[in-house]
Amino acid sequence: MQIDRILVANDSYNGLERALSKVALIEHITGASVEVATVVYDSVDEQPIPEHEKARLIEAFMAAERAGVVGILKPFEDKIAWADPRVLWGKRAETAIIKEAGLRKVDLIVKPMAESAGISDLLHTPLDWRLIRSSPVPVLMSKSEGWKKGDDVLVAVDASDNRKLLAAAGEFTRVLNGQLFLVSSYPDLGQGVNDYQVAIDYQGMKQDMHASYGAELNRLVDEAGLQGVETIVQEGKPATVIHALVRQMEPALVVLGTSAHGGVKKLLLGNTVEKILARLPADVLTMR
Repeated sequence: MQIDRILVANDSYNGLERALSKVALIEHITGASVEVATVVYDSVDEQPIPEHEKARLIEAFMAAERAGVVGILKPFEDKIAWADPRVLWGKRAETAIIKEAGLRKVDLIVKPMAESAGISDLLHTPLDWRLIRSSPVPVLMSKSEGWKKGDDVLVAVDASDNRKLLAAAGEFTRVLNGQLFLVSSYPDLGQGVNDYQVAIDYQGMKQDMHASYGAELNRLVDEAGLQGVETIVQEGKPATVIHALVRQMEPALVVLGTSAHGGVKKLLLGNTVEKILARLPADVLTMR
């Protein structure tokens, strides 16, 4: 993964400064250009007033928003290679952001999130979910206070074709100069064993699955050419396993896939990602 252009999608200013501190580190390591885009909209656009008056009011809204963005960016003027901050007018914020990302040919969207964001907060911020589901480029959901050199990265994979996830995780591990952990989970077995199933060797099946997943993870690491990666295989549901590991290991960043095409090889479904995102204290990088 090569990061040449970054778009910071600001929708509330809450968490923007924390996100910019991380963007500054990414820019310092990769040399990427950075643009902050804020989406605004007002019902004046739908009112039956003369078009010239409507245009004047819209420009006033956008000018006020632009002044606010410039004020937030001042502490970072000498730390980041900026493109001009943009104010976008659009009723659907995710549509405006994704369109801007396409026009600017960005490689990464960074979305600041409120510090206290939990599931109840996130359900009221549709931009977060819609970006995760629709963005053609990786989306970094900035939740934590900040990054520091040596922070770890955890990438959750389904032990199949994860080249893009591994490439992204490897690049962010380079940015953070930390340790990369590759984790995968396999389904629970034998949780409801009854009298007719006692003859089945569930423990042997678990050992076989654990060994099979571990071998597949090692193959992925070798094919990706990554060095010093630690692999983790655990039994359980992906959301449960990932959440427990993040609480235990406290990585700065978790890398997740956001869609699947079905079948037992695909473990990280979209709703799993949303459950994980709502509960994790760490930042999350999502990729389709």
